[in-house]
Amino acid sequence: MSPQFPLRWAVHVPTAKCTRSQLQTATQIVQEDELKRINRFVFRRDAESSLIGRLLLRKCLKEVLGLSRSEERRVGKECRSR
Repeated sequence: MSPQFPLRWAVHVPTAKCTRSQLQTATQIVQEDELKRINRFVFRRDAESSLIGRLLLRKCLKEVLGLSRSEERRVGKECRSR
């Protein structure tokens, strides 16, 4: 299932203009423990960078491995329990 070509995603956070609505939607996608960690950042830019990183990981799981949202959660739980 892995792609036959190199895959690279990048986001230049300082130029990424996220609206408050987009950020609220994004926070609903990540798991509760991830969101708690993200909310501990002092600076908003750092929190946004972390959130974007988590979203990119989720996109990778979906696009490259073909995992559904429930499968992503299961994999995440298994990785955290190790």
